[in-house]
Amino acid sequence: MRKNPRGKIDSLRTGKSMTSAEGPVSVATGADVSKSADPSATANPGEKESGLQSLGESSLRNIPSALISLIFHLLLILIIAFVNIPSSGEGRFSFFLEDSDSLDDDFDQLLVVNDAEEFVPEVSVAQMELSESQNNLEFQPELMPVEATLPTPVNPSNDPKFALSGRGEKSREGMLLRYGGTPQTEDAVELGLKWLAKNQQRDGTWSLKGPYRSNVPEENMMAATGLALLAFLGHGETHRAGPYQKVVERGIKALIENQAGNGHFVERRASLTHSLYSHAICSIAICELLALTQDETLLGPARDAVSFAVKAQGLQGGWKYEVGDPRSDLSVTGWFVMLFQSAKYAGIEFDISILERTGGFLDTVMLPDGSRFRYEPDHEPSLAMTAEGLLCRQYLGWKKNDARLMTGSEYLLKNPIRWSQKNVYYWYYGTQVMRHLDDESWKKWNDVLKDVIPKNQVKNGVDRGSWDPTGDPYGGTGGRLYVTCLCLFSLEVYYRHLPIYQNP
Repeated sequence: MRKNPRGKIDSLRTGKSMTSAEGPVSVATGADVSKSADPSATANPGEKESGLQSLGESSLRNIPSALISLIFHLLLILIIAFVNIPSSGEGRFSFFLEDSDSLDDDFDQLLVVNDAEEFVPEVSVAQMELSESQNNLEFQPELMPVEATLPTPVNPSNDPKFALSGRGEKSREGMLLRYGGTPQTEDAVELGLKWLAKNQQRDGTWSLKGPYRSNVPEENMMAATGLALLAFLGHGETHRAGPYQKVVERGIKALIENQAGNGHFVERRASLTHSLYSHAICSIAICELLALTQDETLLGPARDAVSFAVKAQGLQGGWKYEVGDPRSDLSVTGWFVMLFQSAKYAGIEFDISILERTGGFLDTVMLPDGSRFRYEPDHEPSLAMTAEGLLCRQYLGWKKNDARLMTGSEYLLKNPIRWSQKNVYYWYYGTQVMRHLDDESWKKWNDVLKDVIPKNQVKNGVDRGSWDPTGDPYGGTGGRLYVTCLCLFSLEVYYRHLPIYQNP
């Protein structure tokens, strides 16, 4: 009998259980002794004692072995609980599982990273060699049958049939060869994904606070889960294909179960400043997964998420921390520009005038020459905001030879990736801007990227596969998971999106 591959995802919106319950178990207790005559009624004292002993032995034999086993295991669990459940010191208990994998038979044991073992990537590209003749060939990735219901903008590779096609298993190696990836960059991605898989929680979510070492003051499991899923999706991993199918399935299930009725992905334990950041990140994840798999069960949640994003747009044309805020800022707005790009790839309809109004907001945070950008109109320009603003302009229609874009990219090249000046948010946006430009600009940027980020990945100990958040301007807020995910996004850039200005 063929299993339905969509069975688990189909149940996400309905809330129905995916496991059928078994009926009650009846236990036979042996002979009925209630009607037996009292053996002591006619026997002498010696016989009475012998009879009682015989009756006791018979009773013990009649106790079901399952009941004895149950009592034994209950006592064992109680002993373990009293030994391993520490008190928080405030009258509450915190339950910490040091090795939750061993308690979940469904967890893919292949994803556990042994700190002592030598890392061997799942898909080795250690033999990658690119001859001069190969380098001159234009690599064409395998196309995906994704159709959009929305007119595509001017830039050709915004066409959904092309934008995500480099993530396919058959395409990734070719994209790495064509655009300057190395065995070291891909090995770093694979080791980072293993770290993320190892730290997924039993309910499918990820946490900014742990179980790894982290000093993050505020939890946001929705944003953490969205970021982690984007790292897997960027490598072409879905709930239908790849070695991380169960990881992605658990994660997307957790997101949908926590989506509000109005489509909002929200972390209720986090402050309001997290609200729209969380929504955009989670929405990008669900739209990308829909685009990659065409799984119709994701269509409803994706449409609801995009609909909420439309309603959340501010009067200035951008987005701020929460719905109804009269202001907008470029940091939040950049995530929403990417959300609407992902919605196009997934075939989700929306009013294109949304992005026209966004362009109006970008005008207010752009310097007069158009080459640098600010967080808000009254702020000074910064590297991170300039990179984010330029990427938004690329997706919203600036031509490749636009003088403002060329001047801005030269400014970014003068500020390459330096680990001593860690800023993964800037690197994430700067890497995408440079990736979309000409080969010469990209090569200059990538020569540093492909060396610095893999070299500074943690290679030993419990944090193996992650990147240290110390020294990053937002490392104290987002922590190790945030820094790791953005480093992975940068290293997946070779195949994550096709260059905007590439002619399909």
